[in-house]
Order: sequence, then structure tokens, then C-alpha cells
Amino acid sequence: METWVFRHWALPGGALGTLIARIVELAFIGYFLATGSYAFKTRIRELFQISKTLVKRIVEKALPLALNEVLWASGMALLLKFYATRGADVISRIFNCNHRF
Repeated sequence: METWVFRHWALPGGALGTLIARIVELAFIGYFLATGSYAFKTRIRELFQISKTLVKRIVEKALPLALNEVLWASGMALLLKFYATRGADVISRIFNCNHRF
């Protein structure tokens, strides 16, 4: 729509065509959400009810990953601290070597 109808408007025509397309898309989605009957239809209230088993499964997966990230970041900070005690010349060489590969 925006290519043919609003071509002579240039940039504002593209913006207007995109806006019209998004409004039509929103109307379709709103219509099907309001009138449709499908398996994944839910209420807003149900989206915020999280079971304890789901929270437990998420924590079991996320805790080792978070610990790994904290330990890795601590190691990198400690390594940078060791390089910083050697002076600015060493830091510039290290960063130069890291960016070449």
C-alpha cells in the first residue's frame, strides 16, 4: 500500500503507510482475540499465576548459569587488575593483542 499510494509523499508517505498497516494489523488481532475460540486463549490474571514447580525448575536451571557468569566476570576483573598493576603500556598491549584475533 505504501509503495503505490503514498509514493509521491516520500518519507512521510512511508510513515503513513506503515501506520495504516499497523492499525489494520491491530484490528485483525483484536478481532480474533475477542471472537476466537482457541486452545491458548487466556485471561490476563492467569498470566501472573506461576506455579511453585515452575519456579523451582527455573531456579534449578538458572542458578548454575548465574554462578558461572559471576565467577567468569570476577576472574576477568581480577585478571584486568593484575594487568593494571603492570602499567598502561602492558594494558595497551593486551587490548591490542585481544582485538587482532
